[in-house]
Amino acid sequence: MSRVLLVLFLSLGALAQGSGPPPQAYVPPELQVADPDVKTLLDSAEKSAKQGNFGDSLPFLQKALQLVTKQKSLADKAIVEDKFAVYYFTQGKLDEAKAQWLNALSDGTTVSNLVLQADVLVALSALQQTSGHLDQATKAVTQALDLARKSKSPGVCSGASVILKSIQETL
Repeated sequence: MSRVLLVLFLSLGALAQGSGPPPQAYVPPELQVADPDVKTLLDSAEKSAKQGNFGDSLPFLQKALQLVTKQKSLADKAIVEDKFAVYYFTQGKLDEAKAQWLNALSDGTTVSNLVLQADVLVALSALQQTSGHLDQATKAVTQALDLARKSKSPGVCSGASVILKSIQETL
């Protein structure tokens, strides 16, 4: 895990030292909401977080979750739950983050979104790894890697592979 964190830290440092705005990260279509109103709310939450106003993100996330729940859009709901989990994780609320990731995993499974399932399993694996549950972390990331391969999503596959290698080096 320390190697993953070191790589992440060095990558962020390299981005901060580069000239001009950082390039937009590629987001697979399976991790993008379909509803334009929900997208606007999620974009606003992300913008607030990037500006360091993490507390301002919460109302946007809450509104997005209310909207997708009202619309009964399970595919979009799973993505919003994933974003909610990331918010809680950055706030240090690990139990809430885990609960939201489990909700996202359940909904992602229901709508057969393999990329989302793999992404969430990678996050859950990292949580397990940080709490010292390496067997559970290995199981989750192995499952994530299998799903990522089935989905043919190179980004998620690569991320799962890095986490798996990190866990294997720890064992």
